[in-house]
Amino acid sequence: MNILAEIEFTGDWRLLLIFIPVALGLWWLSRKWDIDRIRGYGRERGWRFEEISYRFFGPGWFGEKEERFYSVRFVDEKGAVHTASCKTSMFTGVYFTNDRVLDSHECGG
Repeated sequence: MNILAEIEFTGDWRLLLIFIPVALGLWWLSRKWDIDRIRGYGRERGWRFEEISYRFFGPGWFGEKEERFYSVRFVDEKGAVHTASCKTSMFTGVYFTNDRVLDSHECGG
């Protein structure tokens, strides 16, 4: 007896055809908005970002539900090159941690 042959398909699988693209689209938009938010934060301070990369986990991730994490590389207003971890969400703002100066020869440091 083939159990799979006896299952009646009710059309619920069609909801997946709608849900999956919508979920992926919202995820993509949230990342785009995050990057725009991070760039805006840096722009206000005179920074220029060289790289912003999504990370599934980051410092302080345990217990966080809504924030997303990024690794960033940027040049500050004095010309120093930094790497840092960043977390952000639509409601909590932008937070940097583990900021390391890689190269500060241009700013006299």
